[in-house]
Amino acid sequence: MKCHGLGHLLVILFTVPALPGCSDDETADWTTDGRPDGVLPVGPFEIPVTLPDCDEHDPSVRLIQQDSDWEDINSEDYRIFCVAPGNYGAVEPRLALDGTAEAPRYLRYYNPADPTDDRHPAMQGEAERAIIGGMRVTDARYWVVDGLTITGDWERVLFEESSDHNVLNRVLLDNAAVVVRHGAHYNTIQNSVLRNAPKSPNSDRVCMVLSGSNDDQNVVIRGTRILNNEIYDCTDAIQAYRVDDSTHGIDFGGTIIDNNDLYLTDGMYTDCNGNLDPQGACACAENAIDLKAAGTGPDNIVVVSNNRMWGFKSTDTACGGTGSGGAASVVHMTARYTLYQGNIIWDSPRAMTFINDHHTAIDNLIYSVRRDDEKGTAIYPEGPNCEIYRNIIIDSDRWVAAYGNAGDYRCNVLIEAGRNTAAGASLQADYNFYYDAEQMALPGTHDIVSEQAVDGMHTERCFQVRPWTGPEEICIPNGAPTDSSPHAGACDPQLGQRPNVGVHDGLW
Repeated sequence: MKCHGLGHLLVILFTVPALPGCSDDETADWTTDGRPDGVLPVGPFEIPVTLPDCDEHDPSVRLIQQDSDWEDINSEDYRIFCVAPGNYGAVEPRLALDGTAEAPRYLRYYNPADPTDDRHPAMQGEAERAIIGGMRVTDARYWVVDGLTITGDWERVLFEESSDHNVLNRVLLDNAAVVVRHGAHYNTIQNSVLRNAPKSPNSDRVCMVLSGSNDDQNVVIRGTRILNNEIYDCTDAIQAYRVDDSTHGIDFGGTIIDNNDLYLTDGMYTDCNGNLDPQGACACAENAIDLKAAGTGPDNIVVVSNNRMWGFKSTDTACGGTGSGGAASVVHMTARYTLYQGNIIWDSPRAMTFINDHHTAIDNLIYSVRRDDEKGTAIYPEGPNCEIYRNIIIDSDRWVAAYGNAGDYRCNVLIEAGRNTAAGASLQADYNFYYDAEQMALPGTHDIVSEQAVDGMHTERCFQVRPWTGPEEICIPNGAPTDSSPHAGACDPQLGQRPNVGVHDGLW
């Protein structure tokens, strides 16, 4: 069987697919759901975690109740480490011993006074948490870390030196970050809360970063999965990093960023002069997702899917970040081959920016993208060879800034979505549906155009956000089509037919 760049539905704990470069005898059993073979994985992507019991009579179990107990963390005598509530803030354990796919090593929360307590640490009181000051995973494989709290003076969880197939599950990182370095593959961060990066003038404090900062070699970090998390009040919630003057290659292929809530609260807003102001026009932050490097080809892509992003504003460098116009997501520098599918973005001056080539934005819902100068832009594909398909854009200054050449824009629904910029060279557009929205510079012969927003016959779309610190229901007016919508069933049946455009050459 041919090997591909992303994985299949996970049905066995720690089963992770191979990436390009695998031999013929390494199989990758894909589920493509009718899509082009070898192009897209199908979720769910979450690693199933079943925690072992903390039976003190089991010789493989080590109960941690005081700082000195952590000295056994790499002892081969134990495989299950159960951490009682307490503040072990001076402890930063280094995990350096392997588990296996069949018998992972566990570092888990356990309350002897209430063994059934399985609450997320974000929902626990301070005295109920098991708190450590940081953690290094160094040349270690198959660990599951669950239910702990990591906090301190900008502490870190660090994956380095061939640390593969590890899972952070239901972890609270408060004033802390997760850093994945070169050579650490197939690690998963899921069901966790990462929040409250320190405000630092003219500098970045990113809460989840793939680090391509090594100038001495090509940097490869494959198969990272960032799933079902809340990440908020960070300079960037998630960043795939590359130094500005780096000349080496960076490969983050196989990264999946799925079903996260990435946002800012009003505690990050300022008056644009360094003074906190919950009603301010700027923020001590930059982006929800900042990809400076990504995939390398159609069989080795980065997937950003089903996330919710909101609340971003232009950066106030006097309190945080090196500068951004407030795009919820930006794909730039050398980042290529990304798929943005099924995301919901609102309340930001720009939703998605694509600077380089071979990106696809499909099935995204974008709402209320506005700026004071009326130049808020939902999708900004400045690079060439981008596909913009089946997106719904509502109540925004501009639905697209179509500067990129050789793009393909089809089947988008624009409701009160504003005007558009002139089209780049060789851009093709058709089957777009305008309801109180201006047609772009290349109108298609199959477009639907109406001066009334209500003619789109949409209804509101409601969904839940902040599962660990909320929850809260958000409803977007006109966010969902109905069977009565004039464009229902009107999309181009050959969507994706233009070769060498977008993330792959298959039909959607």
